[in-house]
Amino acid sequence: MWWRITGFSFMLLAVVASGVPHVGNAQNPPDGTQRRVPIHVFQRDDCTYCKAEKKFLAELAQTRADLNFEVVLYDIVNDTEARSLYRRITEQKDVPSITPITIIGDTLIQGFDAPETTGERIIAAIGRAHAYEDITLEDFIEGTTTVEGNAGAGCDSGDVCTIERDREFRYKLPLIGVVDLETLSLTALSVVLGTVDGFNPCAMWVLVTFLLILLQIGNRRKMWQVAGLFILAEAVMYWL
Repeated sequence: MWWRITGFSFMLLAVVASGVPHVGNAQNPPDGTQRRVPIHVFQRDDCTYCKAEKKFLAELAQTRADLNFEVVLYDIVNDTEARSLYRRITEQKDVPSITPITIIGDTLIQGFDAPETTGERIIAAIGRAHAYEDITLEDFIEGTTTVEGNAGAGCDSGDVCTIERDREFRYKLPLIGVVDLETLSLTALSVVLGTVDGFNPCAMWVLVTFLLILLQIGNRRKMWQVAGLFILAEAVMYWL
């Protein structure tokens, strides 16, 4: 009787094992080392955002050897095959034709804002890619894609640019750092945007120059009239 129970148990385990769905586990090399994750970057040599991303990836390779990745660059200007592949991807995935566009596993990252924003997305995408089997670019084009990043942090490739569907609200502002605008109250948001706009030459510095010129008139009443009219017009414009 015991051999019947044992045999039935083995059959049951075999059926259960065959019925478990296969999860794409990472296929590491036979020597036990971690496989290298390819990072496909579609870029142009004259794109400042592309240069910033390439610098970030070079530094990341030096400081984070544990990530174990390799960068594959595609020049969409001088390489006709790269340009054709780039257009297929942007059309198939319905994303703006900007550079850089970075593909890691099943993730497409638009533009490159800063190491603190886009850089963290790249690192997270590398970690996810290590957990699954390799995805070729052909598989990527035909499969489901996660689109991340900020299309505004990229250079126009020269093609017609569409409006991105999922806007990002995390920006690296001068003197302030990385700010997530969605987490700010209306008052705090007004202070931040007002501070940034205050360094606009068309606002604060023009007003200062304007007042210095008015001081030369010598008529205090006329000076206040002209300056007040200017400030009132600015207030009405911003309110609208």
